[in-house]
Amino acid sequence: MAKKRTTISRLSDKGGHPESAVTLGVVKKKGGSIVNLVTEGEIAIADLQKSGIIPVDIIITTILDQSERIKLDLSHLIRDGLITVALVFITLFLIIGVREALVA
Repeated sequence: MAKKRTTISRLSDKGGHPESAVTLGVVKKKGGSIVNLVTEGEIAIADLQKSGIIPVDIIITTILDQSERIKLDLSHLIRDGLITVALVFITLFLIIGVREALVA
């Protein structure tokens, strides 16, 4: 017996006419990596397309990919951390000297 439709999913790509769509939300587990999740998801979709499980004429569109933002934030965090360490070292060097700055 067919289930009654409770929601309708439509997608308008690049301002085109909205078409019926299937929406799949993917969420990471607690403690998981969103960057790895996106990469593994893209590989899984490509494998499904190659094996013919997902037909060739099906268009797959990513609506929201947070992994790029996470990568950017992580690179900024690393850069800022290195700058902070360098500034602390320079400050200690100017105040107490090289040997003590290296130890601190």
